[in-house]
Amino acid sequence: MPEAATLEATAATPAAATAAPAATAAPAARPEIKVSEMLSNTAPAKPGSARDKMNQELRKRATGVTPQETPVKPAAAPAEGVESPPMGDKPAEGVVADTPEEKAKKAKTNPWKLVDEYKAKLAKLEADHLETSKRAIDKTEWTKTQERLTAEEKRNKDLEDEIRYVNYSKSKEFQEKHQAPYDAAWKRAMGDLKEITIEDNGQQRQLGARDILDLVNMSLPKAREAAEAMFGSMANDVMNHRNKIRELADNQNAALEEARTSGAARDRERAKQSETQRGEMQKTVTESWTKANESAAAHPEVGRFLKPVEGDVEWNSRLERATKLADQAFGENPLVPNLSPEQRNQIIERHAAVRNRAIAYSMLKYENGKHTARIAELEAKLKEFTASEPPAGGSLPKPAGKANGMDSIRQGLQKIARPW
Repeated sequence: MPEAATLEATAATPAAATAAPAATAAPAARPEIKVSEMLSNTAPAKPGSARDKMNQELRKRATGVTPQETPVKPAAAPAEGVESPPMGDKPAEGVVADTPEEKAKKAKTNPWKLVDEYKAKLAKLEADHLETSKRAIDKTEWTKTQERLTAEEKRNKDLEDEIRYVNYSKSKEFQEKHQAPYDAAWKRAMGDLKEITIEDNGQQRQLGARDILDLVNMSLPKAREAAEAMFGSMANDVMNHRNKIRELADNQNAALEEARTSGAARDRERAKQSETQRGEMQKTVTESWTKANESAAAHPEVGRFLKPVEGDVEWNSRLERATKLADQAFGENPLVPNLSPEQRNQIIERHAAVRNRAIAYSMLKYENGKHTARIAELEAKLKEFTASEPPAGGSLPKPAGKANGMDSIRQGLQKIARPW
């Protein structure tokens, strides 16, 4: 049995047995197994563990009495300056080991309670994710929004460039580059010089923005003279602020003047480009118009209606009036603002007349084609009748095929007629 083998392997030494008398030879005594000594030589087992239960069972078999749990002696505290050895395995790199408080909390917490806590956290995270997904923008809508924002940014840039020439003082560039530093200089000057007092009509008063503005509008020599008379030892400080404000004001005026000059040159350049484009467009339209009319006049079916006919006065007169009406209508615009109501109505009537004639043209062409086909058919039949007249000899030619109608009657009369 495994237990017997274990006991024999860990049996006590012969020194533990009693010695026999020297004169009497006695058989060798059976070694005595002492479980207490065996257990004392090993490290104490954790109470309640499988090893602890096995030790108790061995003590019971050895003595017949269930032993009391032996208290485990606590480990001695390390000497001062000596680092205590680590307990357990070293945590993996990047993983923070639990504190003693966290270990105690985990040891006391019911595992099923932890499961419920994690389930609640998971449910909350899923609810938050669902709510966020509801508020999220669809990918297609997001793409459209991005395109709209891009177009708006481009439009804003174009407007900002335009306002630089129309009214540069209202542009963002002017506000950031010139107006903001100018305002900051005034604020700094009033903050530094606010405690200065000056005499005005026999009374002392605090320096104001108007006093500095007067110096700014003066020439440098006059401003220096006035500052020394009004501020005494503080004249240099006042003049420093005055010079800075004057410099920024001059920069503003120079920028506005440059914008006005550039704007005028830009307007002239735009007008020149527009005139060139208009001339090129007019040339293209005229060439296309002429080519289209020439192509229509050369058309085998339609061209004959667009050309005069020699000797036909009525035809040529109607052609001239129709051409004049169409050219006049295409050359007029009823939206011109300086037209009188009567002139505008006349132009609209001419446009309507040309429109209706263009619509009627297709119908008349279709109807004329039907009439032309019918005339051709009747002319062919008339030609047949003309060819069927009796010859000078009095006998009629025999028609080919089966006779019917008038031909049949004529054949019957020929049969019964007597020669003269």
